[in-house]
Amino acid sequence: MSTATKLSFLVGAVAVAALATSPQRLSAQRAVEDSLAHADSLRDVAIALQSDSRSFYDAAIAYRDGVRYRARTDATAIGDLILAGRLLNAAGQDQEAKTILEEAAERARSLGHVRRAAEAYVDAAFVAEALGEESESQRLALNAAMLASSPLLDEDARSAILRRVRRTPSTGAAEMRLSRADSLHEEALRAQEEVENWERAGALFMEAGDLRAADDPGAVDVMIVAANLFHAAGLTMRATEALSVAGARAEASGDLVRAARAYLDAAYVAQLEGQDAAARSFVQKAEGLAESPLLSDQARMQILRRITRVSR
Repeated sequence: MSTATKLSFLVGAVAVAALATSPQRLSAQRAVEDSLAHADSLRDVAIALQSDSRSFYDAAIAYRDGVRYRARTDATAIGDLILAGRLLNAAGQDQEAKTILEEAAERARSLGHVRRAAEAYVDAAFVAEALGEESESQRLALNAAMLASSPLLDEDARSAILRRVRRTPSTGAAEMRLSRADSLHEEALRAQEEVENWERAGALFMEAGDLRAADDPGAVDVMIVAANLFHAAGLTMRATEALSVAGARAEASGDLVRAARAYLDAAYVAQLEGQDAAARSFVQKAEGLAESPLLSDQARMQILRRITRVSR
């Protein structure tokens, strides 16, 4: 076969292949166009419905359903989800509103729309606050605050986001508690320098720990320091109580190894005072933690070795 013949054959084959796949491409393109048309139609319905407060819920659902027909890269979906969330909030459907607003934030974030993502997170934080979900509100507000540090934002946008974050009730209250905790911590550090003030320093550390958020590891740190001060001051009952509280805080935050250590330290102190029943109770708590499937084999063995030492 000559070169010209081969070339002619190749061109013909490519043409046939193109003809064979063209209907498939056209079908896929039509599907995309139909999907977008459906999304736009639902959006038109939502716009018409939102003019009447009695139809806020239906308008929100239309916005939400329209988004399902849009591509993940379609930025129109962000605004529609935010509108849906706000309409649901206005209709008294706060749980749905929070979910939709967080979805809007995540979508905006994935597309690099930092400011819209932060705004949606703050909206969701306010709704969570209305639901009485303080920790959720703080989490959502923190997401917004983290986005405020993005280099993609100018200073005005950054300031606007942070002002809204600080207006969320739970965030404002959390900031006040943290500030008070820091002040107490500084006072405790000064007090512990004198032996006669160890009891007072321990009490200040405990109060500072109580004021910190449930998932703040610093709370466990200061409670263990407080326990050491109480023990050094001869206040073994207070030391045991402080270690028990520290263990419970660590366990609640998911730090099972640290929780077990605190419980076993409490068991040791209780043993020194002849409180065998209390000591056994603390050891049993540590044994229960050692059975958790969330622990690695190494962490489990670490806890079991400490149990063996305390139980001798």
